[in-house]
Amino acid sequence: MILTCEKCATSYSVADDAIGEEGRKVKCISCGHVWLQVARPDAPPSEETAPVPPGKGGSDSKRPVGARSAGAVALVALLLLVGGLAAAIYAGRTAIVQSWPPAALLYEEFGIGLDGIDFGAIPGVGAGLEYRNVTSEIRTDSFGDTLFVRGEVHNASEIPRPVPTLRASLADSDGASVESWTFSLDVETLQPGDFAGFETSRRAISDIGVKVVLGVDGPWPHAANTVSELTH
Repeated sequence: MILTCEKCATSYSVADDAIGEEGRKVKCISCGHVWLQVARPDAPPSEETAPVPPGKGGSDSKRPVGARSAGAVALVALLLLVGGLAAAIYAGRTAIVQSWPPAALLYEEFGIGLDGIDFGAIPGVGAGLEYRNVTSEIRTDSFGDTLFVRGEVHNASEIPRPVPTLRASLADSDGASVESWTFSLDVETLQPGDFAGFETSRRAISDIGVKVVLGVDGPWPHAANTVSELTH
């Protein structure tokens, strides 16, 4: 039989035996209105779910069985999707870290081992990038000495590569760093075969520095360095 709320006109399809011959109080799950519903002898039998009478069941029992089933299916699908994504990130960690080495920090943060990854096989700056044509010279003017470092960063790989922040270090004859600074290129990503030039300078440099070591600033495992002797 069909029940219709006297207050908001919401309709419900319920089984006849849910009402009984003497009728019963029912509650509209839409507006909360309660009324006494009398059974109709001529109503055909039905297997649909009835609205929950006052004081019976919890919030879940007020929902149709079909809605609860659909919600459960959606939750299971979401869990499977998340689980599948997590499994793919775990299984593909070697390729991910080789393409973007800083991802190693994320894996370490979540306690995921990277023992099977050969960081030594990742070439160049960060991964897939190389320094070329790097020079460094000191120019002296009325304000003192200024160190200029110039060069190029090339993408020697076959996929696009992010360009990290670089660090230039002034080193002494034993290779110990005297002072250092960071700088960024004008591009964030290099396509395969592309390159970007750079120039960075430093005033008031130390007199004991004899060479410049160019490297990467940050956690790029096994990132390559290059050394440039100072010229005047």
